[in-house]
Amino acid sequence: MATFLTRLLGGSSPSAANKRLAELQLRLIVSLALADGVLHEDELEQVADFIDRAAGSNDREHERLSELAEEMLDAPPEFDELLEELSKWSDRGALGERVVAELEHVAHADYRLDHREEFLIDLVRDVFDLADDELDSWGDLHHSVHDFAGSSQPHRRAA
Repeated sequence: MATFLTRLLGGSSPSAANKRLAELQLRLIVSLALADGVLHEDELEQVADFIDRAAGSNDREHERLSELAEEMLDAPPEFDELLEELSKWSDRGALGERVVAELEHVAHADYRLDHREEFLIDLVRDVFDLADDELDSWGDLHHSVHDFAGSSQPHRRAA
């Protein structure tokens, strides 16, 4: 009854799918934060900020996600399992970009990107078939330079 009234009055009650997605994102974020073996204060703040955003004004959801985060800090989830679960989401376009952006934000929270964090982000990009913008820029630059260099070469006529 409370859920019906909440929806009727325009309140925010997270759907089951939204809860699962928030939980999955939280598990990814905690795994990433622990990837370098050290949980920095800035990363912990990012985890707390994500919980605040995901739960909104729903105190129960906030408590549930906070408890889940504490459990994961003691026993981090397997990243392979998270990737497999992530690959099952059907609305993958915008979701992938949102998840990668969130992970990059957490990874840079301590002002350095550890190679293990970068590797995990690349794995998530692969799940969503998202290219790394830096690699795209490098590829564009590489092709531009070679195209330019190729056009300045004298052309030989066939004999």
